[in-house]
Amino acid sequence: MLDRREAEARTLETGNPNALMSEQPVNYGGDYPAAPRPGTWYFDNSAHVLVYIVNTGSRLSLEGADSPKQLRFKVRVIYQPVNAPGGKVNGIGGITLLPDRVYRW
Repeated sequence: MLDRREAEARTLETGNPNALMSEQPVNYGGDYPAAPRPGTWYFDNSAHVLVYIVNTGSRLSLEGADSPKQLRFKVRVIYQPVNAPGGKVNGIGGITLLPDRVYRW
């Protein structure tokens, strides 16, 4: 974005946010596998979400979850109106990581 590449921002919502990090977290396991390990982060390419497999989830409650306890997050681009020559346009106000479903821990 600093290089005036705002048009590419939408790709952030479908790509792996870990690919943007200079160093991967030590508990990042890569692409979401068939048998994920607890305590590890993965990226689910089909759903475009970052997934954390809960190590111990006795106090975790997930809305509508029958499967193993996982926290799933999506990257969202936040747009805001910006004054530009010829009128207002949507500019990028920020980027955030939001939970894919409601949870309480």
